[in-house]
Amino acid sequence: MDKFYYGVARIRALEARLVTPPQLERMAVADDFETAFNILSETPYAETLPKLKHPFDFEELFELEKKALVKLMNKLAPGNEIIQALVEDNYSALKNASSPLIRQMANNKIGLEKVRTSLRKGEKPMPGMEFDFLDLSLPIHLIEKEIDNFIVEKFRKAKYVNSGVEPLVGFYMAKQAEIKTLRFMFICKQNYVKNEQIKERLRVSY
Repeated sequence: MDKFYYGVARIRALEARLVTPPQLERMAVADDFETAFNILSETPYAETLPKLKHPFDFEELFELEKKALVKLMNKLAPGNEIIQALVEDNYSALKNASSPLIRQMANNKIGLEKVRTSLRKGEKPMPGMEFDFLDLSLPIHLIEKEIDNFIVEKFRKAKYVNSGVEPLVGFYMAKQAEIKTLRFMFICKQNYVKNEQIKERLRVSY
């Protein structure tokens, strides 16, 4: 069984550098897009900002970050089938993983994505009993927030695993969720969405 002791140690250091809830809140209540974006200079994203071809291009920023994330995963766990399935969004391949935590995550992801797809089609989903926490009377954006929060919360146990691939998977998911949250926020800022509406849609942090 792969232990990934170095990888886990590296991930622990990187987890401490994720964007914090107070920083997200400051971006959410910032007066305008530029002010919100400039808060990134106080985070590890500052290392990537100089690489942008155009200032304030958050789409390019997040593409660079995603590529760096995949490169990191392949460096820490080269050739690992679980990591490969993860970066390919192939959660079906993870349903039979040796890790119970990863199997549960894959099943949650697959089941809840079906719910999300039905909602976006305007159909009433029929979630299983394991997803009875969902309040389908809420607006779709708040249901999607509940879905994302549930998946992150259920995998949070990986933060307390000292070896194995689980902490790497947890960080990958956390970083992807962070990028998704930031991208959403900047789109809202560009479109002058009210601060309170932005705040109510923010996902939980890993």
